[in-house]
Amino acid sequence: MTTSAPTRSKPRLGRIAIVVSLIAALLVLVYFVGATQQTGDVTGTPGGADVEGGGSETGTGTGTVQPAAIESVSPSPSDLPGPRPDIKVDLANGYTGALQVDGVEIPADQTIRVESLGQITFRPGPGFDVETLTPGTHTVRVVYWPVTSTRSDSATTFDWSFRVSGV
Repeated sequence: MTTSAPTRSKPRLGRIAIVVSLIAALLVLVYFVGATQQTGDVTGTPGGADVEGGGSETGTGTGTVQPAAIESVSPSPSDLPGPRPDIKVDLANGYTGALQVDGVEIPADQTIRVESLGQITFRPGPGFDVETLTPGTHTVRVVYWPVTSTRSDSATTFDWSFRVSGV
């Protein structure tokens, strides 16, 4: 009786291709997650007290850290809107605030406020304190505070910038 020595089977190319594809997909996922964390919409950097009883934060568009009380801002630093964009902040529940555009505080009657959602929106227009935005970089500041407090007691600011297109 002849016995043959066990032979080692060669790995199948299909299995190798699947493993390589899974590793490549994982690397792409890790890359995009890392890139998103480094290039988010706004950056919050704790600053000195800017408002009585509060502090300030600045958004530059180079990171993702922003105060927990700020859910979103628009336009984001990566947007390139025209001269009359909707300028909007979405605050967390329990907060209220005011908008300033290029150092000009926008009166509450020139904003659209959805208090139940914490949203404040301003669109430049005729007869408003800011009628239009010129091409270039503009800075928005939101002054915000808990609805259970007052602006003078606990307001904090958050700034972000965006560019208006020349169109």
